[in-house]
Amino acid sequence: AGIGTSTLRQYLFNFCAAIFNGVKPKYMPCTQPKSSHLHAVRSEFASRRGIPNVAMACDGTHIPFNPARKNAIDFKNYKGWTSILVVAFVDSFYRFVDADVGWSGRAGDNTVLAQNWLLKAISKDRESWLGKDGLIIGDGGASDGDNVFLNPFHAPTEPSKCWYNFCHSSTLCSLIPFWTKTCNRQC
Repeated sequence: AGIGTSTLRQYLFNFCAAIFNGVKPKYMPCTQPKSSHLHAVRSEFASRRGIPNVAMACDGTHIPFNPARKNAIDFKNYKGWTSILVVAFVDSFYRFVDADVGWSGRAGDNTVLAQNWLLKAISKDRESWLGKDGLIIGDGGASDGDNVFLNPFHAPTEPSKCWYNFCHSSTLCSLIPFWTKTCNRQC
């Protein structure tokens, strides 16, 4: 198109800044949900595979990225290629509640979650954000020390735990089709 790489990078940076400053406040207002909305979200989650009290889902994905810097080692993820990590919270109606974008591929979901404003707000007032006994369903890579995250069992052998993992996985993966198309794993 006849424009330089640095100009294109600046356009991309300005576009992303405009999205975060103009669009995010409208569609992700960063406020606690109304109780009627929260009830509808939790009911929809429960209708999928019968897991009660789930108010949000959280998952991360790696977006391919070719860093301009020579020390691309920071962006090399555990899969062996360079990326930017995105960790998102969504409700059961495919609406984003929050997205943390821009971490180097070397970071993991837990690194991002340790700094995430939403998880800190939920920890301070869990019931307002998630409802009574509310939970966040997450994959095995996202955890908060069993505070609000509902994670799968690691390598289960008991039928009840295998069934739970199936229900957990199909609830999470049916909710985030974008992630399953973007990342290199199959749900």
